[in-house]
Amino acid sequence: MGRRVITLTGHPLDSLVKPGRPPELRELWADQYGSLVAAQLEPDRRYALIKVGAAQFAYTDDRSYLRALGQAWEAGFVPEPLPSARGRELAQAAPRLRGVDAALSALTPADVQPPARRFS
Repeated sequence: MGRRVITLTGHPLDSLVKPGRPPELRELWADQYGSLVAAQLEPDRRYALIKVGAAQFAYTDDRSYLRALGQAWEAGFVPEPLPSARGRELAQAAPRLRGVDAALSALTPADVQPPARRFS
């Protein structure tokens, strides 16, 4: 069963190759979050973080952050504000990041469940 990523559309995958992004950080983000989320991250940008269930979401400005808090409540979830973090700190601060500036009005319980455990 694949993981569904909630994110804004219109961000090309080739934006992963922006100048100034350390290649190892790009690779870490892509491995940890997937290429759609990784394409939206910047190492020096500060992100406001929200946890909903097991999922975490990052926001680049106050307006989208506050809108997402309200949308999560309206969808029947209890959002938990987390301490903000710079992009280069996200791997530790938000290991289950599912979206950047994501609208949360269409969240379902499946969207915020922990990822399935993998057995080898």
